[in-house]
Amino acid sequence: MTQQYQQFRKAGIIEEVGVRTASISASNGNSSYYVCLQDIQDVFPDAQRFKLDEHPILFLQDSNGNRIKPPCIAFYPDTILDVITDGPQVCNSNSSSNSSSSSLKTTTDLMLETKENDKKMLDLLLEAKKKDEEMLKLQQQALDRLATLQRHANAILIQNFELHEYPIPRLFIILPVDTTKWDPRNVLGSKVRPHFLCECGEHTATISKSNQNQIHIAKHEGYDIRNSTEFFRKYGKYMLILLHSLKMKSPLTASLASIPKLDVCINSSIKYIEALSNKYSVLSKINKIDECEALEGADLWQLEKSLENNDEGKQLGNLYRITTKTGHVKWVCLDHYCWTYIEAEQQVLEKAVELNGGEYDLHLGKVIIRLKSKATAEELFDTLANARCVYELDIAFDWN
Repeated sequence: MTQQYQQFRKAGIIEEVGVRTASISASNGNSSYYVCLQDIQDVFPDAQRFKLDEHPILFLQDSNGNRIKPPCIAFYPDTILDVITDGPQVCNSNSSSNSSSSSLKTTTDLMLETKENDKKMLDLLLEAKKKDEEMLKLQQQALDRLATLQRHANAILIQNFELHEYPIPRLFIILPVDTTKWDPRNVLGSKVRPHFLCECGEHTATISKSNQNQIHIAKHEGYDIRNSTEFFRKYGKYMLILLHSLKMKSPLTASLASIPKLDVCINSSIKYIEALSNKYSVLSKINKIDECEALEGADLWQLEKSLENNDEGKQLGNLYRITTKTGHVKWVCLDHYCWTYIEAEQQVLEKAVELNGGEYDLHLGKVIIRLKSKATAEELFDTLANARCVYELDIAFDWN
């Protein structure tokens, strides 16, 4: 059975005293649970009597009306009994009143002091919590700054590497020159040309062109190959992997008006490479796609020399080189090249409007802003001069 305790109070101090259990018969209180006076005096040595709600508590008596020895009182669960240290007062009312007043004043003073101490402790805890929050905030800011610096540093390192590693477009496949003359019984008798791919993706995504942001065939008629055997020996496996990848991405989104029935063309190109692998022993490994390494800068330089390029002054496949926010080099078509920089200008405008407390509606191309100084006005006008997506302007000048 769980040990129970009776609470006692003296001068504002509350202590617990263990409750005893015994089978005794008493004329008052709960006789089976009691608290011994000796146990109480172990805590409050000068305890003599006890009160509950200003009413005196009687000591327990046996069935003959005699006080039980040693003296004890009944157990009053969930209550606090007040300890009286002196015997019954046989004095005049003035003396009793003065004593009661003095005791009340002492108790009140102690309670006020305890309350004041509790308030001071609470203030100290709140101050410590505030300092901890400020420290955590500063630590988080330091971590965020470190992460930002690391991200920018990585972007710079990647960019410096990739600008040299990828001097020309790196994604290309072969496609039939004329699908109407394709002979399935004589696959190698057909003519194919390499075509380059636009590396569009999330970095070129825009609202108006969200359906054209997957890798696709660039607008170009393709290139003739100078040395077919060497070309397919070096790049055959690489192109076969890309062809299978394009085949699995269905439907392909792109400007494909110049390449009708692209799925048929891709299947034909795969069969062409497989036929080369089966016919020529020197090309037998290009059909095994279990091992294939990415092309490096030297491989791409050799690629350019392997093709008949009559487009003087133009990059292969009419593609343009861009650098993403993370520092990666991508080769994209003219449409995605233009949209990439339009979106960059738009982000600069959005940030400038936001910093000055304005509103920018992307769908309407509308800016609403209140300018506080001439300097901020000049900065905003410089940004607007480069923006191509603002059609309505609502400006209020709010300075003397």
